[in-house]
Amino acid sequence: MKTIKYVLGILFVLSINLAVGQIKPLKIGDQFPEAGLHEVVGREQDSVDFKEFKGKHIILDFWATWCAPCLAGFPKMKAIQEKYIDKLMVMPVTYETKEKIEQFFTRSDIGKLGLISIVNDNNLKRYFPHRTIPHYVWIDDKGKVAAITESQYVTLENVEKWIKGVTISFPVKQEAMEWLNDKEPVFRLGNVLHSDTFSRLEPLHDSSINYYSILTKGNIPGVYGSLVRDSTRVSYTNTSAQSLFKLAFSDFNRAYLYTTRVVFENQDSSMLTSGGLRGLAYEEWLKSNGFSYELRMPKKIANKMLEYMQQDLNRYFGAMYGIEGRLEERDSPALVLVSTNEGTLSRSTSDTSIYNADLAGLKIVNRKLSWLTHYLTFTLQHLKCPILDETGIDFPIDIHLEGSLSNLESINIALSPYNLKLDEVIRKVRVIVISDI
Repeated sequence: MKTIKYVLGILFVLSINLAVGQIKPLKIGDQFPEAGLHEVVGREQDSVDFKEFKGKHIILDFWATWCAPCLAGFPKMKAIQEKYIDKLMVMPVTYETKEKIEQFFTRSDIGKLGLISIVNDNNLKRYFPHRTIPHYVWIDDKGKVAAITESQYVTLENVEKWIKGVTISFPVKQEAMEWLNDKEPVFRLGNVLHSDTFSRLEPLHDSSINYYSILTKGNIPGVYGSLVRDSTRVSYTNTSAQSLFKLAFSDFNRAYLYTTRVVFENQDSSMLTSGGLRGLAYEEWLKSNGFSYELRMPKKIANKMLEYMQQDLNRYFGAMYGIEGRLEERDSPALVLVSTNEGTLSRSTSDTSIYNADLAGLKIVNRKLSWLTHYLTFTLQHLKCPILDETGIDFPIDIHLEGSLSNLESINIALSPYNLKLDEVIRKVRVIVISDI
């Protein structure tokens, strides 16, 4: 039996590797290739072949354990699957490992839904490239790609029409797919006259550029928004004005990169922030309201990088929109991490450093408490309260939390074995204020 499983394992790996080498991205109307095994969790068999679903409609649901909208959508997808169980297969797909997904299903309420999911995916995402999730691919009962959409189009009503043969036409979820080279400047400066002819223009050589800052409006087409920082350069592409101000006044402290430390005091903030738009709606908003910024400095003065960025932003947005950013200390509701029993949390003795996090738990080994407060700032950002560490613990620790860590009660239950607690208080908090001049 072990020999048979070993041979099947080799064939399984070979089938994946061969498929990956032949993959080309698919578009609406293309035929979806059924051949090939995919590793799965949630059923007795270790793999699945799409030939099993021949004659059925299929919805591929790309997801990950850290993606809150993905997890929030699973009950809806389960309901759709159950209503059309004879005509439809909803198949979650993730790049994450089998071990991670099995553990996640065991630890979280999502596991109670009884989902099947493809794991360790390395080829379906090549057929359907994407940067953001959830990402839905609709494949009809003839095996043709019918739609590639965001979550709002996956409804019982739309699925029912589709299964009954009604032609569907939804906006295609298109995304910027190119990453900028983080070793190269985003913007190239030029042109200069060539010294021998004084008539030929050439780009200015990068090695001769010591200092510059550039701010552009609108989005850079086809480029995925990203933040890059090194010892002499910071660049932030295809982002909002709010995000630029947050970075400039953050002192590179991750706590300031969330909205919990931002206060708007201007009449119209619609050009500063998208207000939570996602997907195509956000891309459309970015065309009119997006910005890209880059600053490069000599090493001698690079310690003033954010100070220069603040000045650039206040100069431009002050002149063009009559707004400015600044730091202030204000009384604010806050969540304070405190020790309930002094001296009970020990220094880590591990030689390795680990940080594993998803929406069903957190594992920190040999890391400081700032990793915990950063994680909780993310999971509790809907409370709009900064999280402050007042434990006085300044050494690396080990913490393993399990459960739904998106509400205060469950978090405090998970923290109690470590004699830690989050208290709701009023504190003077350093915030970024964006206001009219």
